[in-house]
Amino acid sequence: MISILLGFLAWLLPLLGLTQPVLLKRWLGEAWFSLIIFVSMTACTLAIWFELYAQYKRLIIEDYSAMLDIFPSSVKFGLFLIILTFILNIFLLCRARKLP
Repeated sequence: MISILLGFLAWLLPLLGLTQPVLLKRWLGEAWFSLIIFVSMTACTLAIWFELYAQYKRLIIEDYSAMLDIFPSSVKFGLFLIILTFILNIFLLCRARKLP
């Protein structure tokens, strides 16, 4: 569950930066976009780590049927999370460079 919340946070922060750049600049200062990108990528990394840790716990208790059920979807989730997070952060970086 925590991995899903961290994944949404990894997407929400760049979207917030794309839609409300003036507000974030006022709150966080001149380097607001670098802070948003750093926290977003950290949330993405932690989301994938928590998902891997959940797989590890299933391996320790030898719940192989649950691992076989969940593993393909967690791999797809991780790939989708990484790709979308990178794309959103690249858009945020391009938008931040255009701002005065």
